[in-house]
Amino acid sequence: MATWQSIDTAPKDGTDILLLGGINSGRYIRTGYWAWRIKRWSIDTAVSLPPPTHWAPLPTPHAQ
Repeated sequence: MATWQSIDTAPKDGTDILLLGGINSGRYIRTGYWAWRIKRWSIDTAVSLPPPTHWAPLPTPHAQ
């Protein structure tokens, strides 16, 4: 389970992380990263989303 932290504490070094954002019934969780050249969060979606408010590290993959 992800431990959500304020977006202000998120890494801005290009690391992929989980991003949480939205309001009320329009919440989303997506993988993304800080795009330093455009100075905003890059989220893998074709739909325009509101800026994220929280972040969490990606879960560790299970060994097979």
